[in-house]
Amino acid sequence: MKVGKKFKDINTCNKATLKYKKTGLKKNTRYTFRVRAYVKADGVKYYGDWATISAKTKKK
Repeated sequence: MKVGKKFKDINTCNKATLKYKKTGLKKNTRYTFRVRAYVKADGVKYYGDWATISAKTKKK
């Protein structure tokens, strides 16, 4: 899902953890991600609200 130039995509994440590792990012750059949770009940996915997460990569 693309929502604009300033957002990057995250498709899936392990539901047991709140960590996600995105590869291929540039050093010393700030990225903004849009994420939301979902739960599957009786074969139907119920989605939560969108959240905006901002993170900066290390200088290494």
